[in-house]
Amino acid sequence: ARSSNNKDVYLLPEALQVKGDVKTETRHRGIFDVTVYKASLDINGNFIMPNLSAFVDSAYDISKAEMLIALNDFRGLTENITLKLDDKNYAMKSNKDEEMGSVLCCRIPLFNMHDGQQVNYSLKLPIKGSESLMFLPLGNSTEVQLSSDCTSPSFQGNFLPLTQTVTDKGFTATW
Repeated sequence: ARSSNNKDVYLLPEALQVKGDVKTETRHRGIFDVTVYKASLDINGNFIMPNLSAFVDSAYDISKAEMLIALNDFRGLTENITLKLDDKNYAMKSNKDEEMGSVLCCRIPLFNMHDGQQVNYSLKLPIKGSESLMFLPLGNSTEVQLSSDCTSPSFQGNFLPLTQTVTDKGFTATW
């Protein structure tokens, strides 16, 4: 929700789960080799509705509430993205957010929800890129499970995999 002084309130997910399959390919650019990937990600989870009555007489306009998914680069999207929120579908569009940068977003109807309600969400995110694929653990509980044909992954960041298996056919890992 955004207030009249352009300050936003962000509600982070209670649960965030990502399951994906990543296919890689090596491309040659002059004397360099570049690894590119196509990932098919299933993202789902839930959030718990806060006490909306706190916003009724405030400067915040909950009729403009949006679901946001931060992405570093939209060029990697391979199709239009649809968010499923409980039993309804919402078309997502690209936009900019002051705090999060590039985002996919769609308006969501908070007036249909009640305090303490668990709201389930899911979406499929087919994306392509090069060199790295990173996730932020923004959920109260975040779990990422990836499988790939990449035989030489480099696990980096503040959170290394809890489990990982690397073979000559690829890897599986869970964070």
